[in-house]
Formats: sequence, C-alpha cells, structure tokens
Amino acid sequence: MNLVARVCLGLVTAVWLALIPVGVRAAAPNATAAPVSYDPRDLTGFWVSTESPYTNAQSYGRAVRLMRPDLKDYPVTNPDDYPNRHPPLPIRYTPEFEALHKKIQADYDAGKPYRTGYMCQPNGLLFAIITNQAFEILSAPGRLMFFRENIGTLWHVYFDRPLKKEFMSPELFGDSVGRWEGDTLVVESTNLGGHAVVVETEPYSQSLHVVQRIRRPTYDTLTVDIVADDKRAWLEPLKFHVTYRLDNKREFDEYQCWDDGGGKRMEFAPE
Repeated sequence: MNLVARVCLGLVTAVWLALIPVGVRAAAPNATAAPVSYDPRDLTGFWVSTESPYTNAQSYGRAVRLMRPDLKDYPVTNPDDYPNRHPPLPIRYTPEFEALHKKIQADYDAGKPYRTGYMCQPNGLLFAIITNQAFEILSAPGRLMFFRENIGTLWHVYFDRPLKKEFMSPELFGDSVGRWEGDTLVVESTNLGGHAVVVETEPYSQSLHVVQRIRRPTYDTLTVDIVADDKRAWLEPLKFHVTYRLDNKREFDEYQCWDDGGGKRMEFAPE
C-alpha cells in the first residue's frame, strides 16, 4: 500500500471513530445482544411459575402480608411441610361461612376432604391462578385460552362482550371477560360457585368475583395481580400477586391419576 493509500485509510478510520460516541466505543468489546423485541399485549406462550403463595416459606409470608397486613407476627409457614395439600390461608369469614369452614376443616382432618386435586378432582379458577403450576396461553379470534398443566385444566377469556351475570349456573371456571387498559389485560370472572373451596378447606360462595390484572413487563416475564371478593363468605377481599417466566421450550407433562389403595392420587407421569 503506497503512502497516499495509507493516509486515506487513516483519515477514513479517524472519521468513523469520531462518529461513534465514546461510551459505545468503550463498551463495544463486551457488548451484549439487544433485548428481544416483543409486543406486551402478546401473552401467548408457555409460562412457568416463579412466585405464588405456595412456592416457598418466603413467598407464603409475602402472600399473607399482602392478604392480611394486620398479621405482623404470623408464624413462618413452609408449604413443603404440607404434603398432598396446601397451607391454610388466613381468611376472615362471615359467621355463616366460619361455621362452614370449621366443618370442612374437621372433615378434612378426619380423612374426608371436601374436594381436592389430590383426589383427581378438578379445582376451580381461583385455585388455578394462585398455585404454582405452569400453563400455556393460546390465542383464537375473540378469546384467549389458558391450559393449566395440572389435570389438563382449560378456561377461556372472551373479549368484546359483557359478563354473563344472570341466567348462568355456577361453574368451576365461571365466565371470564377481558379488556385492555393500556398494556394491562383486565379479566373479570363471575359464576364461580361450582367448586366452593379456594384450595382444600377455604370455602367461598356463588357471589365470588375475581379480577386479574395481567401484565408482560419484559419479554420473558408475566405478572398477575388478583383481587377476589366474596361479600357473602369473607369479611374483606383477598389479594394475591403471582409471577411467571416464559419457557417456550417446555412441553406439557402428563398428569396421571390412579387408586393407590388408600384413595385416588394424582402425579406427573414419570420422565
């Protein structure tokens, strides 16, 4: 390369470097890939639980404080200490449902549980959205479909129509209608009295009304803030916060149910 060519190359290089901000030049050797572009209103994908009331002792403590801020010294509770069930929630009941709660609890302690997924029975919507199970969201015209891994549970969220508040019998998953508020999907659910307990021993009535505020703040994060209100059964609404991580490489595990000689049991299929 002759002298003129080397001078020209040097000038071009100097001009190119001058056009790049100093911070960018300094970071270039260790630069990471740009964040994945995504639509925050696109909720489809396979979502794995990262935080629910039943993830661990710390998450249960946070759930109790959110539900009952007055319980400053609530004992540390580890969900792992409750095999084949979930730790009880500190719900304050109306007199009618306090009596029902005590009866259901006594029956459970006597080996006669009212209803539970561990007996191969499907659980209701509130149980499905507050427990730490994976689920997949699929989209179809006018609706979203939520497939929960446990017992193959399926429920729908419809758009562009009102809730069916009358002339509808109570169901496990009721009627759910969604609307967008900015990038937050607000889902209201009614007609949920077909199950009657939140998890194993916490009853609710046909007056239960659930509101979920679902957000996708980052590409691989989903958050759900839940307010469940039942003026007939509870003295105040219940609040929950759950989070999920996107894992589109994950495949559904099959649930199997069989009689182990002492009652029905449900487990994931062996690997």
